[in-house]
Amino acid sequence: QNSGSCFHICSVSYGFLFTKEFEIKNTSEIPFDYNLILRQDTTFDAREFNLYPDTSLVNGNSEQKIRIEFIPISVQKYDIWLDVHSMKCDDDLASIHIVAECICPKISIVDSLINLETVFIGHQYQTFIKLQNDTDYPAKYEFVEATDQSILDADLTATRINGIIHSHKVSEVALKFKPLELGHINLNRYIKIFGSDEPPLPFTVSALSVGPDIIINSEKVNFGTINVLIETTQKFQIFNKSLIPAPFKCEIESKSGVFK
Repeated sequence: QNSGSCFHICSVSYGFLFTKEFEIKNTSEIPFDYNLILRQDTTFDAREFNLYPDTSLVNGNSEQKIRIEFIPISVQKYDIWLDVHSMKCDDDLASIHIVAECICPKISIVDSLINLETVFIGHQYQTFIKLQNDTDYPAKYEFVEATDQSILDADLTATRINGIIHSHKVSEVALKFKPLELGHINLNRYIKIFGSDEPPLPFTVSALSVGPDIIINSEKVNFGTINVLIETTQKFQIFNKSLIPAPFKCEIESKSGVFK
């Protein structure tokens, strides 16, 4: 005797674990063994279902709890049968109908255009991208690895390359951005939603990459009146207003050769 002849698992999100229990009751005085077998069906993969324990011995006037673990990997409706078999019987002791549906939630990017404006070459910046889930079910995401020529323009990496967007939540993922070339940069990247048959979600990170910002405190160095053949020194200051180092070299153009 089992505690339920039909299981309505209802809707389960793609790739997520769903667990349900039922009982096998032995109302007789003697023990019996059982073996749980999912009927072979091309509409599902046997790896999607796990049964614990799938085989055991139930003592007389006792019961055994069975746990069904279900992780769907196909967006579809499931309609399958679980047979309870015993070596002591030629026929199945019972058949349990399992009905379920796997869905893939629709996910959106809150702002798919990220403009970092002016950035310094070689300096690492942090920005964020937000994934919005307005459905009743969680979803899994993964950043698609870039292979185009833009990987030479800048490094862009996510601090979490994959994760979960919970139902009715916005998931914020940090992005690390470091420009490698000068000029305008536009990186087109994509986020895959597990189980979705739609193209990956696109987003763009743009910036203007520049070199160091240098200021000299004076445009003219005036030595005034000085004595001949006596070395005189004047100083000026160079300020680096950038977030990156600014290597420099001073050269003096002088036909007389008196400046150095």
